[in-house]
Amino acid sequence: MVALCHDWSLVGPAIEAVAEARRRGAFDEREWRASEARIERALRLAERSRGTGSLKIIGCAKHRALVANLRAECSV
Repeated sequence: MVALCHDWSLVGPAIEAVAEARRRGAFDEREWRASEARIERALRLAERSRGTGSLKIIGCAKHRALVANLRAECSV
């Protein structure tokens, strides 16, 4: 969800689309739970490392390439 876009006006609709798909049962429950666990681990790691990194890396060429790949995979 973090890498969705640089336009905050698109984030809400994207979250709602995921929530609606979840309500319809479009996700495998085991995969959903595994994703939740990964997100929780990432949040704990981010909390522990708050303030220790540089934000200058955000938007670098590698990040833009990663986002482009994620968009391509998700649009299938």
